[in-house]
Amino acid sequence: MHKQSSRVELSVLYTSKMATLVNCIILIAVSSATALAGGLNIRPSWRPDPPPHPADWKERYFVDDYEPPRPSAEENARGFMLYSRPGLSLIFDNSVPRDGDQTELLSCSASLDERETMTFAVYAVRDLKNINVEVSDLVSGDDQIRIPTSQIEVHVARSLHKRIAGRRAEFMYMPSWLSSQKYVDMSARESAWFWITIHVPDNAGPAKYSGKLIVRIGRQEKAILPIEIQVLPIRLETLSGYSIGYYDYVDHRALPSWSVKDRFTQMRDYGMTSVHVGLTDRSKIWLDEQGNLQVDFNGASIARALQAYKEVGFPAPPNISLSGSIMNGCRSLVDPRSVRYSEMYLAAMKALKAECDRNDWPLPILSPRDEAAGKPHTYHFIAHHLRLIKQAGLFTELNHFLSYPQNTELWLPACLPYLDVITLSYSTGVSAQGQPPWADCAKLAHDYGKSLWAYNTIQPGSVQPASWRF
Repeated sequence: MHKQSSRVELSVLYTSKMATLVNCIILIAVSSATALAGGLNIRPSWRPDPPPHPADWKERYFVDDYEPPRPSAEENARGFMLYSRPGLSLIFDNSVPRDGDQTELLSCSASLDERETMTFAVYAVRDLKNINVEVSDLVSGDDQIRIPTSQIEVHVARSLHKRIAGRRAEFMYMPSWLSSQKYVDMSARESAWFWITIHVPDNAGPAKYSGKLIVRIGRQEKAILPIEIQVLPIRLETLSGYSIGYYDYVDHRALPSWSVKDRFTQMRDYGMTSVHVGLTDRSKIWLDEQGNLQVDFNGASIARALQAYKEVGFPAPPNISLSGSIMNGCRSLVDPRSVRYSEMYLAAMKALKAECDRNDWPLPILSPRDEAAGKPHTYHFIAHHLRLIKQAGLFTELNHFLSYPQNTELWLPACLPYLDVITLSYSTGVSAQGQPPWADCAKLAHDYGKSLWAYNTIQPGSVQPASWRF
């Protein structure tokens, strides 16, 4: 379906009648800073301008042209409406409630020692200042046991201008991270999406626990929403033999006060068994007076990541993208085509293995270069580094390994003998990058005795929009 004018092009990418998904998602390419679609401002006044970007990049927009229900007298008086959707739905800053979204109760069930999340949104009828959300203690029916507020986290989803994965020259303002800020200012017709996460204590008895969620403006109580959680008499099995985790840079420039150990701790608490670590600096590499390679990992991001990983206690090994850090250090000292380079790179890998043994760090699974398979003429170079990593007693991994079929006949015979883990983008059929159907990928991994990992590259406009997560 298309509607064209001189300024706006609308294209419906996905429509779902399922109540759990956003009803209609429209992406819009607009040449001007502000444009109107059906009377709606698709770049609301409260939204920041996008960062500087090349002229050929297009900004896409989420447009919710649904007419919200008429607010009640109570909602008009307090200045906002409350609504709720399942957590797998996305609520944008310009989403509006629909008939049936209004909620009179937030509820969920959870096992012992589990973290479970409920979400709801505040829709501003007029401009509001200092919106605050708090949750009381949750009390069992016999009033004998409590889940205290110290076990309950309140976050609000914040948006960023983000590149749309797979669409290299397009970006979009979308929910991107959860903030623990206490107070939120809102403009009329803006939605704020709140996440309530309850950590059920390990010793909580199975029962229904009830309390109240309070929405305030400043110090004035404006709305109360009942909240309850049914604690089941079960415990979730601890995963073993699986690597489940996120990409994370050691020095996160966007979150300078959040240490790598604190981030790893939270990932572990939420059930992650591993982390894919992106290094943010280069270990010190030099030649001593005798011409021997020296490597100092002290204080480097790889050492800090492995130490935090050990202390947090992930059950699966870490995956580290070397991002050329060791490679570039050796290349700065000697010609990378020389035998001497190979000797130096091997020595650096052996030094890393010795450092892991000395500090009792888990042996990492190393990728010499991120997305290397997309660079067709580097297969021999990458295969060489995989062999040296294996020779040093470490494990190896490459991502996007089968995503470029035009390179496969070169990459497979060169790299498979030295590869432990193949990481692919998840797709049931042939992916946008030409990766074979999943059954074929699994068969290849099985035939060659390789571990198979997958990561989620599903993006807006795909057939599984519920997986657009932050």
